[in-house]
Amino acid sequence: YAKDGGSPPNIATVTVSIRIKDENDNRPMFEKDVYELQVPENQERVSIFTAKATDKDAGENGRVEYEIIGGDSSGHFWIDKKTGILSTNSGLDRESISFYTLTIVARDQGIPQHSSSVSVSVTVLDVNDNSPTFMDSSYSIDIPENSAASTVVLEVSATDGDEGSNGEVLYYLSSDAQGMFHIDEMGKISTVMSLDREKQTSYTFLVRAVDSAPSDPRSSTTRVEVNVKDVNDNSPLFITDPLIVNISKLTPVNQIVATMKAEDKDFGANASIFYRFSAVISGFSINSFTGEIRLLASLSSMTQSERTLFVVATDQGSPSRSSTGVVIIYLREEQYRGLRFRRSTSQIPLPENSAP
Repeated sequence: YAKDGGSPPNIATVTVSIRIKDENDNRPMFEKDVYELQVPENQERVSIFTAKATDKDAGENGRVEYEIIGGDSSGHFWIDKKTGILSTNSGLDRESISFYTLTIVARDQGIPQHSSSVSVSVTVLDVNDNSPTFMDSSYSIDIPENSAASTVVLEVSATDGDEGSNGEVLYYLSSDAQGMFHIDEMGKISTVMSLDREKQTSYTFLVRAVDSAPSDPRSSTTRVEVNVKDVNDNSPLFITDPLIVNISKLTPVNQIVATMKAEDKDFGANASIFYRFSAVISGFSINSFTGEIRLLASLSSMTQSERTLFVVATDQGSPSRSSTGVVIIYLREEQYRGLRFRRSTSQIPLPENSAP
């Protein structure tokens, strides 16, 4: 107001409006310096967080826009610059990247522009989306048949890219293992008992790896073939022992009079058989490959009614195994088919000088 110096003084008043013009002297401020988030993997595009920064200024000086400036080189996240809503661009894969540290900046629109930033940690939670994987789709192993029980024949391993129980693997054998093999939690396959190649030459079964997910566990299989290698654990066995033959004393020389045959349940050289007499036998020979016994001398002058031959069958294993068989040869007399005179005598008178 204004007042003059008169008496009485006169007074005049006026109203003055003062408008304070805003200066951009405040920066946007987040409530926290760090935010920690968790999001399951494999989710479709989803909003996970709203960044909120306040600016005390007015108008454009207080209008805030948001931007991701670090920690997302692959572009897996997106932020609405006006609302600050942070979303995933697509499903995240924990097995590729399990943790992100994003840097979000908030900028006002004043001149000069002010900004602040905040760190957002995103942990990608595991979902059981991976099956255990074996290094090979099949395995083949040889084992000697005389291997002791609990012999480890093979160790398999399956890896699972998931986390925690989703990635913990247990192993099982299919019923084709016939109870002859066992697998432990480390994937070691061992024999339950000694194997016998003569009963079964090979075993083919599946190993199944199953993760330990509490629901809907995932699994995969690999094929295992165990070949039982032969060990020379069987001796030759003669098919007929003793072998009895009947031949004539008139049998011609060089004729085959008998064949002594043996079998061996082993395989390869372990089942390859050679034959011989246990001692030198006069008048006979034996084929070392076939077991054929051949006559080398005439039997007509032989006074014995039978001959006994001892044949040894030896396999070619290392060490070799053998057995002895017996051949009994009976010699029979042949009936004389020529003219014979009666044993009785007759006296017939004959005059001398009788004509012929």
